[in-house]
Amino acid sequence: MEGNIERLRSGARDEAARDLKLFFILQKIANDTNVDVSEGELNGRIAMLAAQRGKRPEKLKQEMSKDGSLANLYVQLREQKAIDKILETAEVDEVDVKAAEGEKKD
Repeated sequence: MEGNIERLRSGARDEAARDLKLFFILQKIANDTNVDVSEGELNGRIAMLAAQRGKRPEKLKQEMSKDGSLANLYVQLREQKAIDKILETAEVDEVDVKAAEGEKKD
């Protein structure tokens, strides 16, 4: 039983460390590339969430502001825009898998 608990704790620590690293990396990229979320983008996402929940956007925004989830939504949108920026500027080299595996064996 103790071993299982320790494995769970260790796994949770590793996951938390990985999540924090990813958060800081994406924030750095967002800062370096001037990524920001406009009020319109934030309101658009709130409207979408409100429609899914059957609420008025203004009411949902007010609730989110009170419970702190509005700031979380902003960070989430900013991170997604940073990821989009990475993907947009990434250079992809296509590799023939069979040829690469053949080179590996040699």
